[in-house]
Amino acid sequence: MAVLFFDRFNTDSVQEEASESKDLELQSIIHEVTRLLNTKCPLPERKIGILEQRNILHYGLPDFVHLSPRSRADSRLLAKYIVDCIAHYEPRFTVNSVVIESPRPYRDVITAVISGAIIKKNKSPYIVNFPISVGTAL
Repeated sequence: MAVLFFDRFNTDSVQEEASESKDLELQSIIHEVTRLLNTKCPLPERKIGILEQRNILHYGLPDFVHLSPRSRADSRLLAKYIVDCIAHYEPRFTVNSVVIESPRPYRDVITAVISGAIIKKNKSPYIVNFPISVGTAL
């Protein structure tokens, strides 16, 4: 977005523009992470784990239908899948934690609350939290 000459001297408009830029960046990251986590990788986790490097053919989460989101161990495993997936395919965002919320009965989606930081060159990280619905067949 171009800034008018005299608006450059107005610190309020500069702060608003920086805030707007952060909001757009966050919206873009949430959109991409949502797409990533709702795309199914064709390989099972055991095969993804032995890959040295993932590429576009391995995009998405591995199948996790066999996991129970009500199980603590399975929820931790799903959170690990999510962290690994985001680390490989969304370089603008560093995940600090993922919390899998218990799904409501008879729902075919779960919610993952993701906390992390937006990383930009030569700027301090921007800390964010956001929920994402991830499709599954319970």
